[in-house]
Amino acid sequence: MKQSLLAALCLAAMTSALAPEDARAADPPALPALPPAGGTPWAGPYLGVHFGGIGGSGGSGVTGIPDVNWAGGDPAVPAAHQARSAGFIGGGQIGAHIRIGPVVLGLEQDFSVTTLSPGNGASGMVSAGLPYASSFRQKLDWLATTRLRLGVTPTERLLLYVTGGLAYGQVNVTSSVALPDVTVAGADRDLRVGWAAGAGLDYALTQTLSARLEYLYYDLGGTALFGFASPAVPLATTTRFGLTGHILRAGLNYRLDPAAIGARAFGPARATSDFAVETGLRYWYSSGSTANDLHYYSRSDLASRLTYGNLGGHAAESFFRVDHRPSGWFVKGFAGTGKIGAGRLQDEDFPPFITPYSSTVSDLKDGRFSYFSADIGYSFLQGPGYRLGGFVGYHFLGERLNAMGCRSTTSNICPPGQIPGEVLVITQKSNWHSLRLGLTGDLMFTDRLKLTAEAAWLPFVALSATDSHWLRINPFDLSGPIPETGTGRSGLQLEAVLSYQMTPAFSIGVGGRYWRMATTGRVDAAKVEAGGFAQPQDFRTERYGGFVQAAARF
Repeated sequence: MKQSLLAALCLAAMTSALAPEDARAADPPALPALPPAGGTPWAGPYLGVHFGGIGGSGGSGVTGIPDVNWAGGDPAVPAAHQARSAGFIGGGQIGAHIRIGPVVLGLEQDFSVTTLSPGNGASGMVSAGLPYASSFRQKLDWLATTRLRLGVTPTERLLLYVTGGLAYGQVNVTSSVALPDVTVAGADRDLRVGWAAGAGLDYALTQTLSARLEYLYYDLGGTALFGFASPAVPLATTTRFGLTGHILRAGLNYRLDPAAIGARAFGPARATSDFAVETGLRYWYSSGSTANDLHYYSRSDLASRLTYGNLGGHAAESFFRVDHRPSGWFVKGFAGTGKIGAGRLQDEDFPPFITPYSSTVSDLKDGRFSYFSADIGYSFLQGPGYRLGGFVGYHFLGERLNAMGCRSTTSNICPPGQIPGEVLVITQKSNWHSLRLGLTGDLMFTDRLKLTAEAAWLPFVALSATDSHWLRINPFDLSGPIPETGTGRSGLQLEAVLSYQMTPAFSIGVGGRYWRMATTGRVDAAKVEAGGFAQPQDFRTERYGGFVQAAARF
């Protein structure tokens, strides 16, 4: 009896131990449990990859240069063209989230390569009865966006969001209009800047890994391309391009380990590593001006002045700083690109070289600017709540300004209607290279509120630029862009930002900056004009504005 009871108890124990395991084996595998809200994939920095499809619509409109007839008649080439294309897109992204209850705020930077290449051709007869064939094409080599994200979490695993921000990419454009005895053509590679917006969903697979499905609409704005005739006859075109499209892509994101995030803005207390890293993204709205004074023989005789004013710009920027705590050494930098959406050029010529004094104005369209800095420095003062250091570094600023049309404000240089706003008249490309020497410091007002400021003197500035007066270039007057060079020692850059530490890993901030550079140099017209010679020139540029930023600390 005892043996039977013991056997029954053993059988019951074995059945009890095995039954749950057998039941689990029959059920589908459960997803890994997510941590509490503060540790979900919707808080902190992340990086990832994406791939998908892209569709684009490329528009182009061609305008014949005024006062030029096409084979004895007005230009009858179709004034507008539209082409569609589809291709592949793939790349990566980096960003950061902050979660407030069911609401998620974020900032993301992505970069993609594409195979998009919308283009088309047309044929017909010009008004004089001669045949023509035209071709217009745009190729999008790469596309990047810097966007804000606003989302909600209906469940712990699901994030639904809308997003929008700056978009920019490299576009190759070509245009060609072929007549029986002449072809008018042009080609250019340009950084195009516009905007992007869309929506999507992220689904948490684990605490650190999430999958994404996203739709974006992008608009890369416009650009103007000047076309020359071959053989060289007085025919020319301005073709204005635009590029818009749609993106549908899937992706994977990996959330960086929150345990690796430092808890303090700076200082050795509570440090878990010899290195402190801060990185983030900014949106910078700015205005500015660029001007040059051209002299004839010496700087006492002003011949002409070009003033590009009211240069309102929108830029997306990434930045970083890495500190080695034990030694006090640090490296930092930033890089950005943006669009100059509007502005005005005033072109003045002075007696006795032009008599009487003349002044014309043109509208600025499709301008852009790009910039970056890299510095190395040493923090020679550091304590609880403050730090001060010096640095040396390099700064680059590139600008492209396009002037469209011409209106006289004095003498009859541009008769009414002769050069309408659809015609590209001047393109100014300027590259500024500067050495930076400066001071940078931080001051903690509270455990969360920090002021960071820096001032940099530019003891050496070098300018490399070109000026293209398109209506004077061959077959009109010149054979190409006029080179411009200069150096200077009068640059200045100031910056300050007030930031608030939302969490130990994530901060937001608002700030402002001012840049000014100036050079003395020359314009070497001898390289593009028969009988031309080098003339003295003074060049200056300034840009100022405010920005908002979000940053993550590791």
